This record gives sequence, C-alpha cells and structure tokens, in this order.
Amino acid sequence: MSRVPLSKATCLTWVVVCLVVCSGVTGAAVVAADGSIVGVSFTGDSVVGTDQGVVYIGAWQSQELNVSYNGSGGSYELCAYAGSDDDARELDCERVTATSTTATTTLAFEWPGNATGEQSLTVALINDSGVVDRTDLTVQALSPSGDADEDGLGNREEVERGTKPLVADTDGDGLEDGEEVNVENTDPLDPDTDDDGINDGPEVSEHETDPTSADTDEDSLTDGEELRKHGTDPTDPDTDGDGLEDGTEVSGETNPTDGDSDDDSLTDGEEVNRYDTDPTDPDTDGDGLTDGEEVNQYKTDPLNPDTDGDGLTDGEEINQYDTDPRSSDTDGDGVNDSEEITAGTDPGTRGETTVFGVSLSDLAVGGGLIAAAALAVGGIWYRRRKQTPDADDGTPGAADPGDGGDEPPAGGIPDEATPTGDDQPTPMTNEDRVRQMLSESGGRLKQSDIVERTEWSKSKVSRLLSKMESDGEIRKISIGRENLIARPGDEPESARSPFEEHEHG
Repeated sequence: MSRVPLSKATCLTWVVVCLVVCSGVTGAAVVAADGSIVGVSFTGDSVVGTDQGVVYIGAWQSQELNVSYNGSGGSYELCAYAGSDDDARELDCERVTATSTTATTTLAFEWPGNATGEQSLTVALINDSGVVDRTDLTVQALSPSGDADEDGLGNREEVERGTKPLVADTDGDGLEDGEEVNVENTDPLDPDTDDDGINDGPEVSEHETDPTSADTDEDSLTDGEELRKHGTDPTDPDTDGDGLEDGTEVSGETNPTDGDSDDDSLTDGEEVNRYDTDPTDPDTDGDGLTDGEEVNQYKTDPLNPDTDGDGLTDGEEINQYDTDPRSSDTDGDGVNDSEEITAGTDPGTRGETTVFGVSLSDLAVGGGLIAAAALAVGGIWYRRRKQTPDADDGTPGAADPGDGGDEPPAGGIPDEATPTGDDQPTPMTNEDRVRQMLSESGGRLKQSDIVERTEWSKSKVSRLLSKMESDGEIRKISIGRENLIARPGDEPESARSPFEEHEHG
C-alpha cells in the first residue's frame, strides 16, 4: 500500500463519516466507518511535565507514543506527523491490522531538533482509501539549553538531575533549583540537605547557618537542636560566652544560655576549667559560703569546707564567729579557734592584728591605762616635792644637810610616795571594761552600745557577755530585738523575778 501524504489524505473525506480534531495528552478518537483511533499518549522519560493539559517534551530526547485503535479488519498504516497539514513532517509509520478488538502500537521517533516551543502532533490511521481517523495534539517541545521555569538550570540539566524543568523550586525548601546547585551546593531534590531539622531555605535566608553542615558551629549540637530545643545560637559554639561550648553544657546539665548557671558569681567555664567546682551547685563544699565568695572575697578553698583545718567550717568562721577561715589560730595565742570557742575563750577577730594573743586594740586600751597611772604617780611625786622645803630657801623647818636630819631617798621621792608592787597599775581586762561601762551607765546598758564603744565585733561582744552572764556578773534582758545588759540588782522592775521583788521589798 502506497503512503498517502497527510495533506492529501485529509481531502479523502468520502471515506470518512465524521472527522473531529481534539487536543490533549490522550487524544479523543474520531470514529470512521472502517476504523478509529481510541487513544494517544506519550510514554517513558520523554515527557518532562504537563501544565494545564499541555504536554512538555524534551526536544533532544527520543519519543515514544502509544496509540490504541480498532477497525473492521484489514491492513492499515498508523503514522505520526509533526506540524500542520501543509508542512507536516512524518515522524514514524507502522503497518498494523485493525480489527474490532482494540489494539495498541508504540510509535518511536526523534523529535525534529529545530521544532521547539508550541508544536502540533497528528496521529492518523490510514488505509488504501486515505485517512480513516486522526487525532491532533498540541505539545511544548523544550530546547536543551532553554530554562522553562527560569530557575537558573537549563531544561536538559534539570531532566538529567531529576528536577522539574517546569518548577523553579523542585523540593519546596525556599531555594530555587539553580541557587541550590550553583550557589549553595545543596540538593535541589531534598529540602533539608544536611538533615539537621532546618530546611535549606531558612538556613540560608533566616539563620545564616550552613545548609550543608548539620552542626554549623561544631559545638556537638545540630542546628535544629539549637534553634528548636535549647534556644542557643547555631552560629556560636558558646552562646553565653562562659567558656563552655553549648554541647558540653547540655550534656553536663548547665544552662547554655546562662553564663553562671548556679548564680555563685563564677562562670560555668571558670568552675569547670579552673576551680573544679560544681557549676550547678553554688556551694560546692557545703560550708555555707558560695564558691564565688570563697574564690573572690575570702580566698578560701571552695572544695574544702574547712580551709585552715581548725575544726570550724569556713562559713562558721565568716558568718558566726568572725574568725579568719585561713588561719587556724586567728589571735595567734597557740590555741586554735575551735578549741577557744569550745573553752569559752576569745579566738580573736578576723582582720585584727594580735601580739602574743592580745589584740592591738586591747593593747592600746591597756597602754593608755598604764600611761594614765604613770601620770598619776608622777603627779603625786610632784606635789610631795613641792611640799618639802628646800635646804637653802630660808623656810622654817627646812632640812639642813648638815644637821643630821633625815635625807630623802635616792631620786628625791619620799618613801611614802614610792609605789610598791601592789600599787602598780594593771591593764584592764575585757570584763573590766564592761563593768566600767555599766558603772558609768547606772548599771544598765544596751548590748549595741557596748559594741559601738569598744569597736569590738558583735560576735566577740556576744561571747564575752555570755561568759559574764554564766559567771553571774550580768544579766541579758531581751527587749524587742535588742539586748539590755544589766548588773544583778540593776535590772528594770519588769525584768525581775517575783523572788527578787520580794527580796528588794
């Protein structure tokens, strides 16, 4: 059977009962008296996409077209043409037998390389009499170098990579395919290239993290963990700047967004890297002082509750006894602070200088008393001297050196004015000072006034008064938040017991 050109075959309308031209991926059949085309569709990788019913094919690719048909029997030609009737180019023709049972034949062909853009495709069923039936399709033939979706990747490259030539952002991650391939080096088929829980687009445009590295700052936390779980900065390995990386803090249970997790005035990094203290416990050794106080203020050991080994914790020495937590014997008297407190003696005051166990303030008081006594003795001697007549002043009763009278003792001080051992003044004790202040105040005095006048520490005054009270020398009377110190018998009437009131009555 000789082939009939499509333009001539279409004129043989006497063999066609009805001819309808339809467009689409699957062409609608036009039924003729001797046969009809039931369906037409592209197969394989030749179709790169469809948009609003229009088929897009790669013009550089081999095409395969499945055509379904039937007929009344006999031999036919099944042909595919590119272009319109006047300039149609034959793509492929196959000899087929059409019967009442629908059959399918695949037409294979190469698309004309210069026929790109919107093109017409016609499939015709032809016998000796001419065209029995035909189906017309509209296709878009893409050139290999073109960029249908304008994403920066050519049509052929997109087909080869597996991306969609008609979709600018194949994986929907916020980055166009061309940007992923040519700029970010990410996978245009995977929205989260590094699998860190953050899509490539937000990593680039919002967080400034590396979409190809799951842990941008290399702190052992993925970018997704930092942003969604811990609230840390995925671009800074040490978000809070405390000297510990975020990953280390999370695994060690410190707060990666707080430089001082336990609020002890030492950064977490200092505690871990320098002092070996616990960054989650403000008082690592449990001595009553925070680690920061021990390191920065008192220079004690934050890992040893009793830095000086005197039996008192550093906290007790600072907060309760006012002794030196770095010296086991604060007052230097040869007895350690703990033993002195147990014995009821004064261990001294932190920061107070001592000489042989006596504080300089006490020495100053004692020295002043000695000086006062010396002045008093000197005054007595001076008055006696003035009362003794000189030998040559003509005063009656003046002693004559030659009359055998009594000579004054060496030094010119009369015997009765010479102080004996019992007359030597002795330094005042702390108890004496309290007794003196009570005497000067009518037997009663506030404890705070004693602290103010002596300039002793509160703890020292408290220990001294407790000792004097146990010895029966004074009484402590609580009045509101203040202590009133009184000699026995000088208490306010309201503070006396009924027995005392009876005795005084």
